[in-house]
Amino acid sequence: MTNQENSLLAIIGAARRRVPAVDYALGAAGIAAAGALVIGILGHGRAAAIILGGMLAAMFLLLLFDQLARTKTPAIMTAGISLMWAISIFFILFLIFTTTAVAFKWPIIWFDMLFGEGLRKVSVCLEATEQLTVFSCGGGQDDDTYVIANVPLSDVEGGLNIRASPSVVAPKLGLIPSNGIDIRSLGSCELSWCPVQCNQIKGWAHAEYLRTRRAALRAVAPLPATQPESTVPRNIEPPVLRIRNGPDHSCGVVATIPQSARNIIAHSCQPSPIGGMSWCEVTFNNTSGWVPENTLISITQSK
Repeated sequence: MTNQENSLLAIIGAARRRVPAVDYALGAAGIAAAGALVIGILGHGRAAAIILGGMLAAMFLLLLFDQLARTKTPAIMTAGISLMWAISIFFILFLIFTTTAVAFKWPIIWFDMLFGEGLRKVSVCLEATEQLTVFSCGGGQDDDTYVIANVPLSDVEGGLNIRASPSVVAPKLGLIPSNGIDIRSLGSCELSWCPVQCNQIKGWAHAEYLRTRRAALRAVAPLPATQPESTVPRNIEPPVLRIRNGPDHSCGVVATIPQSARNIIAHSCQPSPIGGMSWCEVTFNNTSGWVPENTLISITQSK
């Protein structure tokens, strides 16, 4: 090794001894470099540049403040060590928030800075062919038939598995999408599992993801004409509710619901990955989509 390399290693070694947090910052820097490389290869050059830029800036400031920490003046030495602690902790938090932004789109502002607002919007708005046509299991529209409920937006399979027996390890017989309706009950539920039939498939489904049609029915809350999710088409009064192809105001309108409707099926309501506003996945007539939760009320409230 050259003297210059030995000198740099000595400086880093001394910094690690003076400020233990530097150890974690250096480890995080290695992870950040590897992550930036992968993200860059996947085509997200902007995110990779921000991560690498943050890493290099943190390393430069650590070496700069280390010069202060090595002076013989107690006040300057204390200031240098304090600044090294602050930069190390800040850099570690920077990487933690970067990781959550990449994995969970939170904080949403940081996700937008890394990838751009366009990617965020595209990721939650479905194509016209995706889960927008209601999925019927052919069990009829009796109030005691089941509909799918409580399937999270982040669910990998996007629906509910029917299994051969009441167990999560039982073989899968089929999958009912998150907007499934008309699921026939074949008897009483046992230990949180219910015997059901969807078309020709008979098996068991977890009760947490089932709701009777009667319990799922909703009506439209009063909609002022100025509300973002309402619109007043020509010659139609009162306002109608827009169904969108994703849980965000930027997603396209796929259908509308009249103010008087009382047969809206609410499958699940949860915060949108964009901004945290609560949206409900609903089915109305033959179309499924999303509406803001505050635009729906229970049938009893609508009377």
